[in-house]
Amino acid sequence: MKEREKILTKENFEEIKLEVQEGRLTMDRLKFFLIAAFLYSIVFVGIGYAVAHANTVRMGQFISRLAYYL
Repeated sequence: MKEREKILTKENFEEIKLEVQEGRLTMDRLKFFLIAAFLYSIVFVGIGYAVAHANTVRMGQFISRLAYYL
């Protein structure tokens, strides 16, 4: 138990707090990352939706034919 007490000191928590506040985990960078990830997902979900609902191939017919031949 004494080893844990040596590891979990106030100075260690201050270093973590400083890293969160001033390091790579700042709120501005986190907000930018989350917005970029959201826009990225919207683009690729939109592309998938557009491909799935294109008038060139109907997925129902394709799946029916595939099941018939298998």
